Amino acid sequence: MAEPNPTRTQKQPTPAPGTRVSVRVDKTLSDDLGVILHSGCTTSDAVRHAVGLLAAIYYSEWATSPRPDGTPPLLSDVVKKHSNPDDQQV
Repeated sequence: MAEPNPTRTQKQPTPAPGTRVSVRVDKTLSDDLGVILHSGCTTSDAVRHAVGLLAAIYYSEWATSPRPDGTPPLLSDVVKKHSNPDDQQV
């Protein structure tokens, strides 16, 4: 097993079901949430969906691509790995 990255921040505990999480909303997050909220969902639904999508990507990549424990996949690599040139629109 690879040694943990010494510059990495400490792992946060997983929030217990029913607890609330908070995040400071900066301009980028505000803009990104605005795009998702345009679909008519709530902020909570948007955050749940986005976290669920990212967790599914991480889970899939960790299950199929060996990497040091806790090292997040680079999303650009995931997109390249799963892209199909025949499916791309011009």
